[in-house]
Amino acid sequence: MPKISQLPSAQPLSGSETLVFVQGGVTVRGLASSISLYISSTTLSSYALSSSLSGYARLSAANTFTQTQTFASSAINIGSIPISATQTNSFFVGVNAGLSATGSTCSNFIGFNAGRNARNACNSNFIGRNAGCSSCSSYRSTFIGDAAGGKSVSVVSSNFIGNASGYCANNACDSNFIGSNAGNAACFSCKSNFIGYKAGIFARSSSNSTSIGNYAGFAAYCNNNSIFIGTNAGRYASSMNNVIAIGTNSFVDQFGTQWPIGMGPNISNSILLGAYAYANGPNQLSLGSSTVPLSTVAGGYSCVADCFLLANINGGCFKIPLFNYTTSTTTPAP
Repeated sequence: MPKISQLPSAQPLSGSETLVFVQGGVTVRGLASSISLYISSTTLSSYALSSSLSGYARLSAANTFTQTQTFASSAINIGSIPISATQTNSFFVGVNAGLSATGSTCSNFIGFNAGRNARNACNSNFIGRNAGCSSCSSYRSTFIGDAAGGKSVSVVSSNFIGNASGYCANNACDSNFIGSNAGNAACFSCKSNFIGYKAGIFARSSSNSTSIGNYAGFAAYCNNNSIFIGTNAGRYASSMNNVIAIGTNSFVDQFGTQWPIGMGPNISNSILLGAYAYANGPNQLSLGSSTVPLSTVAGGYSCVADCFLLANINGGCFKIPLFNYTTSTTTPAP
């Protein structure tokens, strides 16, 4: 005869909870099961449960379902929703956590609506209100923050940390989006790092790239193997590769104004250093600001006859003469 251990009904944990240990296929107060551990917040007589699992725990504060439920193996659910048979080796905590999720194995959903309607979330962690809600195909990924990774698709080995970080992201593999709205709606941004408030938001086809700073890489398009560092650095950058832009508002027009979306020049293989740094074509080195030029004279903005840029090239120090490209290639910059 299988052993049945049960706390007396006169000694509930609190309210009407009952702790039951069942070994072997038996029927106890309406519970048909071969489970080895079951914890419920309401009396077992209110359920008609069928299972062949081992090691399932469920703590629920407000569950009124009466239909037959088939539970997963080695799963834990703390909240108001039961775990379906497809949520194997998972841990769901929070009201509606994991509700209607399918194919979510070896994953942890923690928070109100965390992982709700998620599909195929394997070996992943969704932590926070609505984290990973309605996401699809999230493998080996971590979403932390309110709505982090919500409605994202095909996210593999990536980390989204911050409110709405990675929300609606599509095909973000091996990437890190850190900051409120970082990488929000980013598309085809693999092996990339967007760090800062709205860094990389709306970015498209920007792989192997790094954007650090508030709005850095904002709405950048087709910018692969590039680095944007500073507030608004690389904002609206379009169709350029192998670019390094460092400084607040680096990549602007000659008047220090942000380019309209998709209207900036192709500055592939260029380096921009300085606030409001400007370049108008590929393979350029831009130093200083488009509005406040570099000075070769201490405390001034003008240049005397001996106007040079000092550079260390192949271990040697060289003087590179500076000329005003807008007027002449032979006259030193005024």
